[in-house]
Amino acid sequence: MHCTVARASDCTTEKVTAMLQRPSTALWLDVDSTDREQHALLSDVFRFHPLAIEDTLNPRTRVKIEEYDGYVFIVLRAMRFDSDRVRFPRELGVKKMCLFLGPNYLVSVHSGEFATVDRVRARLDRNELPKIDPAWIAYAITDDLVDGYFPILDWVDGFVDRLEQSNLGDLDRSTFDDMLRVRRLAFAAHRSLAPQREMFETLAH
Repeated sequence: MHCTVARASDCTTEKVTAMLQRPSTALWLDVDSTDREQHALLSDVFRFHPLAIEDTLNPRTRVKIEEYDGYVFIVLRAMRFDSDRVRFPRELGVKKMCLFLGPNYLVSVHSGEFATVDRVRARLDRNELPKIDPAWIAYAITDDLVDGYFPILDWVDGFVDRLEQSNLGDLDRSTFDDMLRVRRLAFAAHRSLAPQREMFETLAH
């Protein structure tokens, strides 16, 4: 199966419709939800369920997987350090990725630029995926998101290790402030990771 990779910014309704109708051809379409014309393709071409489309716009949509007639809707969370936002060395930035996975298409929906999409597209260009089909691309996106969790967990572990090895008598107010920030970071990570673990277990079975 040949897979066409397209950005919604480069497509019209007619072009996407034509690509979906090609025999033995799959499509990966990447949509920026902040662009109204791109986002309109979800309803105008794919006819996705209105509630699922609404979830792509809601920043508080929970992590989940839902099965609709003919496709699966998946909501994931990406986490990364966003050091531009605060004085603290690390601040957690969380972004949402929505996937519509059908028999011959994958539609990824997110707000603004998304580094995961660029990395997976580069892997496709280098022929690094075992198969070039919607399910494998969805897997590659998910795998890249999960890889982004480990630097965060490693940094938290390193902070705790340094704290355990320090002399408690030498700790100052700034250290205790950092401890509180790390605690909030760990809670934020847990809120994103715990539901996804349950979702991955559902996918595995």
